[in-house]
Amino acid sequence: MKDHNHITLIGRLVEKPKMNYTSDGTPVCHFRLANNRGEMDGKKLGANYFNCESWKKIADIIYENLDKGMKVFVEGSLNHEKWNDKTGAPKSSVKIIVHHITFLDKKHENTDG
Repeated sequence: MKDHNHITLIGRLVEKPKMNYTSDGTPVCHFRLANNRGEMDGKKLGANYFNCESWKKIADIIYENLDKGMKVFVEGSLNHEKWNDKTGAPKSSVKIIVHHITFLDKKHENTDG
């Protein structure tokens, strides 16, 4: 069986998405997604926060249409990055590379990458 790297989440944007461009002009959009962990015995369990990254057409659509607090359904893959900070200490992070997004708060087009 082949390896499988697929994640789906529903959550709200923590802040307005940020747009950057590669040296060749390719749009790259970054945003953070809060996903509530639910409740147990009537007590809220808090939220998980995920860094998300989208490219090309999806990046443009997300940047132009989403804002802080908006609810979305995200599908994508996990990407684990490792590096050393200025002091040489090892660091790592995991982010979601968004392949598809559905806007849940308003009528918008769904996107596929």
